[in-house]
Amino acid sequence: MICKEDNKGHNILERVKDDNKNYNIITGSKDDFKSFIKNEIDKEKPLIGFGIIGPPEACIITGYKNNGDTLLGWNFFQDMPEFAKDLEKDSCGYFIKNNWYENQDTIALLAIEEKSNEPEEKELLKEVLSYALSIMKTQKNGDYASGGYAYDQWAKALLNKNEFPQNPSLPMLFERLMCHTDALNMIGEGRYQGSKYFNEILDKYPDISDSLKQASKYLLEESRISLDLWALIGGMGMSEKQAFSLSKQEIREKSSKLILKAKEYYLKSIEFIEKALSDIDE
Repeated sequence: MICKEDNKGHNILERVKDDNKNYNIITGSKDDFKSFIKNEIDKEKPLIGFGIIGPPEACIITGYKNNGDTLLGWNFFQDMPEFAKDLEKDSCGYFIKNNWYENQDTIALLAIEEKSNEPEEKELLKEVLSYALSIMKTQKNGDYASGGYAYDQWAKALLNKNEFPQNPSLPMLFERLMCHTDALNMIGEGRYQGSKYFNEILDKYPDISDSLKQASKYLLEESRISLDLWALIGGMGMSEKQAFSLSKQEIREKSSKLILKAKEYYLKSIEFIEKALSDIDE
C-alpha cells in the first residue's frame, strides 16, 4: 500500500500501519503513486484506490494512460454530476480520470498480493478481534473523534445551538442531516453485521462462546437504537422532512440521549470482545 502524507508530514494511515505489522505501507509523491500503479497494471493486476473520484472510498483501478497521469476504472461516484464534471467515459463504462492525484480525497492505493496459504481459523479470529478492538478503542483519528469519544462529540454537536440556528438554510440542514444519518448507518448496519458475525461463529469456539454471545447481544442492542433515532426524524430517508425534523431542539435532545445509550452498548461490546480475545488460548 502507498499513501499520501498528512499536513503534518505523517503517514495518513499510520495507525493502520502500527496495528497491522504485516502490511507494507509506504508514503510517496505523485510519481511514486504512478510507478506503483504502472507496476501492478503491467502485471495485469488491478488496484484498489481510495479517493480518485469523490470522497476517499474504495474504487477499482483497471488501467492507465499517459504514463499514469490518466486512470481508468470503476468508482461509485463516477456518475454523480458533482463529481463527473471533468470525467470522460470509456466505451466499456470505465471512468477516464485526469488530475486524480490532485483530488484532496485521494489518499492511498492498495495492491493485491499473491494468494497465500489460509491462516489457521483460531489465528484468523484472533487477528479479527485484535483489529476490531484497535479501531473501537481509538479515541482520535487525526483531527477526528473516534471510538467512544465520537459518540460524545456527536451527542454534543446535536445540542449545540450554534450548529442549528433559528431559520437555518436548507443546505445547512442537509449538511447536518448527512453527518447525522451517516453515523446512524454505521451503528445500524455496522453493528448489526458485527452481531451477526459473532453469532455465526459461536459453535466453532465453544470456549469463548459466552463472551461472543454477549458481544453480539450488545452490538445488536446498539443497532436497534439506530431505528429509534431514525424514527425521531420521521423514518429512514434524506428528504426535507428529516432535515426539518432534525432542526427541532426537542428531537435533538431525545436523539442525544439515545446516542449516549448507544455508547453504553458499544463499550459493553468492547468489554466482551476483549474477554473473548484474552480467553481464546486458555
